[in-house]
Amino acid sequence: MEKARPVWSGLFLCVASMLNALHHLLPSAPRIMPSQFYVTADSVLQTLEEDGVPFEFHRLGEVDWELENAGLEDDDILKLLSMSEAGHRGTLLIETAGCAMVGLPCLACPVDELASFVHAYPSNLGSQAPTIGMFFDGDVIMVCEESRTITVYHHGGGYAHAYVPERESGRA
Repeated sequence: MEKARPVWSGLFLCVASMLNALHHLLPSAPRIMPSQFYVTADSVLQTLEEDGVPFEFHRLGEVDWELENAGLEDDDILKLLSMSEAGHRGTLLIETAGCAMVGLPCLACPVDELASFVHAYPSNLGSQAPTIGMFFDGDVIMVCEESRTITVYHHGGGYAHAYVPERESGRA
């Protein structure tokens, strides 16, 4: 499967390859997520489970995350995700709920620029910025093909990091 060619546009990279990356990394992805419409935090977690990829789902709140995160900014939530433990390296493909709602393609940025990218969001999206909420205002999926790693932030107050080992069949 050919990878989409990224094109720089301001602070972020516009790519349409989140679905391709998931299909490349996870054997069950084409069945569970046949199109971009089906790419959700729940479907990615389901695919990881079906493919036997180990991950631990970490709860962020004690009782009700919707109430507990009310005063938190995106920068605060990013710190809670322990991104240094994810093992990402290279370029992250990112889909936020806000981008999905307005039909923007997935975003991307170098792993080492993620904190700056999140801090600038959504103003770094240009003309679409006024219609998009916070970065963590819903599910967020981050995929790094280079390191074969996936991070899922679930709007219900949890997150998971996963490393997808190479398959023996030689497909990935």
